[in-house]
Amino acid sequence: MENLFDPETVVIVTGSSSGIGAATVVKFGQKGVNRFCLTGRNQQGILDTQQKLKSINPKAECVVVIGDITLQCTCESVVSHTLEKFGRIDILVNNAGFYSFESVRNAPIEHFERIMDVNLKSAVVMTKLCLPHLEKTRGNIVNNSSVVSLKSYSNTAYYNMSKVALDMLTKTLAAEEGKSGIRVNSVNPGIIDTPIHEMSGFPKDQLDRSMEIHKKVIGRNGTPEEVANAIVFLASKEASFITGSLLSVDGGKNCYQRLFGGLHLWSREIVYLVGDFNRGVLSMCSYAVNSACEVKKTKQLGIHILMEPPYLFDPETVVIVTGSSSGIGAATVVKFGQKGVNRFCLTGRNQEGILDTQQKLNSVNPKAECVVVIGDIALESTCEEIVSETLKKFGRIDILVNNAGFATYGTVRDTSMDEFDRIMSVNLRAALMLTKLCLPHLGKVKGSIVNNSSVASLKSYARIPYYNMSKAALDMFTKSLAAEECKNGIRVNSVNPGVIETPMHEATGFPKELLDRSMAMHKDIIGRNGEPEEVANAIVFLASKEASFITGSILSVDGGKNICHLI
Repeated sequence: MENLFDPETVVIVTGSSSGIGAATVVKFGQKGVNRFCLTGRNQQGILDTQQKLKSINPKAECVVVIGDITLQCTCESVVSHTLEKFGRIDILVNNAGFYSFESVRNAPIEHFERIMDVNLKSAVVMTKLCLPHLEKTRGNIVNNSSVVSLKSYSNTAYYNMSKVALDMLTKTLAAEEGKSGIRVNSVNPGIIDTPIHEMSGFPKDQLDRSMEIHKKVIGRNGTPEEVANAIVFLASKEASFITGSLLSVDGGKNCYQRLFGGLHLWSREIVYLVGDFNRGVLSMCSYAVNSACEVKKTKQLGIHILMEPPYLFDPETVVIVTGSSSGIGAATVVKFGQKGVNRFCLTGRNQEGILDTQQKLNSVNPKAECVVVIGDIALESTCEEIVSETLKKFGRIDILVNNAGFATYGTVRDTSMDEFDRIMSVNLRAALMLTKLCLPHLGKVKGSIVNNSSVASLKSYARIPYYNMSKAALDMFTKSLAAEECKNGIRVNSVNPGVIETPMHEATGFPKELLDRSMAMHKDIIGRNGEPEEVANAIVFLASKEASFITGSILSVDGGKNICHLI
């Protein structure tokens, strides 16, 4: 297994006595981290977390600080005891959270102050204390936010406000600290089975109603382990070009329609369970599925945490990657091979490039088998051949990566409609055609789709208007398809790269002086352009079992370009 963390890595996780915090500690331990600071108010909970950690990583050493994270003295104690024991800090996870369920009209101002102190102020204090030490190790911060920061929900106004402010801390701090080598990201969970709901006084009927909405989306609530997977990925070397990003881990709640005054439910009533409860870390609850495919919690389990499985994919997994002759496509094929995938369809127009990719794949995974389709992805006949040849060879399709892309350089005034048609055909229509052909087969295996979009979909850039438009439409395709296909067990996500070192720039005729200027802007955030392998890491994560509760999400892999203001 790849080592995602240095042997000396030290991790602080606030609110680590239960729920997402406890699961995050355990997940870091499974990934080889041996040094921790655990902190929270519940001493017994912290001891339970420590016991779970030791059960899967006997080498783990822990500093334990029991206290209220809203107190300055507690934050100072967390940092000083960690440094006294380990001499460094590499990762800070601001996880502690609290909310109450009540309207603005009825909620006392003291509740506002408590929520802001726990959810926001404590994160700021911990961050300020840790920054000098994170700079020494070029470390990173992951803030645990919420889906409520992305859309408003009634009766949790103070919580909503605290989380949207936390997201802005993530973005602002990423912009400020990129020059120091510190990455800052956020996870935004949906409804997760944790004790926080009971503590908040969330009415059971309201929670049940929210669960019903999830049944139209991904069929269940999330588990703490699924959020922990995202936190650990963002903190790892595999997320080295991701900063200032908000990753929704919400089962598609972010792409579900919500109307003023109520919730708009999709018309179909199909419910399903994503088959991911055998992925190496068992939920602290067991689940059953009845004949109507309804998810029901059956009982609370004891500690049943297994060692991290060596592979994130089933042995029979089949992956299609378009545009796999070079750049991000080629790197994605190799990364899947490193993670244990053995069956591929490689496709592109450049036959020599495809053969080079196949050679690199076989060098990291000699067991890998490939179907090769040489052709123009914009042609429907090519898309049909990709699907038919893959099914003929392997009999199934598990993952589709719509990676092929094309751009030209010029203004709306001086670029032709032929260029518009070509860009839309390659970047958008081809993805749509191939997706439509793959959907029946992806549904059979509860598969997933990852679309390779661009930071250009998130903010407009001059002189690439058609590219901007195609990628913005591709993002909406991701969200819409995620909402439609979750009932069939198919997850759909997007990666949105910034400036990546690939042959695409030369092919577009992008002027060197503008590319250099773009690089100069990157130096304000993370200091360099990205590598194809860094985007591939994100694609493979989103396609894997570890992203089982992520769908409809747009993940920026851009070195902070999405938070860099253009003047």
